[in-house]
Amino acid sequence: MMEMKCVDVEHIGNVLEYPEDHPVRRHVADCPRCRTLAENFRAFMRAETTADAGLDRARVELDGAIARLAGRALPAASPAERGVKRMSWVRGLLRPMPALAAVAVVVAVAAVVLTRDRGFETPVLRTQDGAGTAWLLHEPALRRDGAIVLSWEAVAGADAYQVGVFGVVLESLATLGPVLETSVVLDRSALPADLPDNADLTWRVIALRAGAQVAVSEPRSVRMP
Repeated sequence: MMEMKCVDVEHIGNVLEYPEDHPVRRHVADCPRCRTLAENFRAFMRAETTADAGLDRARVELDGAIARLAGRALPAASPAERGVKRMSWVRGLLRPMPALAAVAVVVAVAAVVLTRDRGFETPVLRTQDGAGTAWLLHEPALRRDGAIVLSWEAVAGADAYQVGVFGVVLESLATLGPVLETSVVLDRSALPADLPDNADLTWRVIALRAGAQVAVSEPRSVRMP
């Protein structure tokens, strides 16, 4: 029997939609690396997003998951040895998966899985109670001056919107708003000066009412000129 290959970061979202008795799903359940990837993907997709996108909390949770997985795989060692061995083990785990080394999981999942496999005609809006509502994000529009217009459909009950722009590892690059309109202009000057040309970024919209978050769109990709 051929050995089952580990699941790519880009495909974990699709794999989790397979039936639980599917061979690939069984591999995910049995493989420590794929199981951790799946857990982090689920955590990202159900996480409540704050104005700063919850990146600090996500990083802490990811570090904790890696540390727990590393701890289960390591033999007993002295405290002095444990840190060195753990880092060595984690590097070995990440070596065959360069995408994980970048931040292990979720940026590619959010930006690549949604872009390639699900599209953005009807992104799912996640509210705090977990309910889903169709929320249309429009295709980014490039202006002649090189700025990009990001726009979206209005959300019932919202009186303002805030847009977050993130880099390739979901680091926060810019926060636009709050604005009353359903569009913002993303200008190059709002982004880090060392951002390379043709950078693939991620953006999403937070709907507000009286300053409180009422809804968050799914992330969508945008390429800066």
